[in-house]
Amino acid sequence: MQAHFSYHAFQRVKGRISMPHYELAKQLDDDLVINIGDEPNTNRVHKLFYSEADYMCFVAVQDCQTGMIITILPIDYHENIAWAVPIEQQQQAKKLILLEAYIPIEPSDTPVKDYANQSEPQVFKVSATVVNEYGEHVRSMTLGSWQSGPYGQSIDALVDDSNFVSNLKQIINDKLACTAQLKEFVQTIIIKLGKKGDSVLYAKSDLMPVGA
Repeated sequence: MQAHFSYHAFQRVKGRISMPHYELAKQLDDDLVINIGDEPNTNRVHKLFYSEADYMCFVAVQDCQTGMIITILPIDYHENIAWAVPIEQQQQAKKLILLEAYIPIEPSDTPVKDYANQSEPQVFKVSATVVNEYGEHVRSMTLGSWQSGPYGQSIDALVDDSNFVSNLKQIINDKLACTAQLKEFVQTIIIKLGKKGDSVLYAKSDLMPVGA
């Protein structure tokens, strides 16, 4: 289960914390968080994490079945709408990050891989074209980024992943729900490897058949 963001959560990351969204996703995937409880009769789990860039903790609400991050809450806001987060748990979340940053590494003869300079793109960039009820192009929509490593930098492998398709469908639905009154529809999904890769276009109906 790979962490990814709903449109709402992505906006909350940009507006509430200084940590880039991909760093938060990795922190969740690496389990460098504290599970502080779940919402009854839902798949939503509340995960406490520490942001070094902000010197404080926040709570990510994540769907434990799909991996989707639903929202990001400051501690005081979480206390108002859910429950209080003890200072002891916040200290544990902080310690997870600080200890991870300073774990001693044993000497090795294997050269350290320089991720900053590696030539292979690290992410797939996914977007879509949006049309109105008359089939006229009205705008482009950014749908997010996915790590390319697990798919061997292969777009074919990405679109063959049912979890990716399911998550993408949810993101599209969330975004279109915000402008439902405009009667807009996603027509084409565009996937590109890195910033300079060739764009591969898929009809939405091909990736997400009606009733599938």
